[in-house]
Amino acid sequence: GITDPTPVLCNALLAGLCFHTYQQVSYMILSRVSPVTHSIGNCVKRVIVIAASVVFFKNPVSMQNAL
Repeated sequence: GITDPTPVLCNALLAGLCFHTYQQVSYMILSRVSPVTHSIGNCVKRVIVIAASVVFFKNPVSMQNAL
């Protein structure tokens, strides 16, 4: 079990803060560009995150996942 919950709580707080910041930036961008542009940017972001995960963390990619 967890004897000291402080690191878990700190990580949860940091994750919440990062997600809140991400949402605020997303709304700020959405107010400046069209919804279609925002949606395309979000799709590109997802591809970049997946590619970075494969490159930096060496996550395995099956042929089915690659397709």
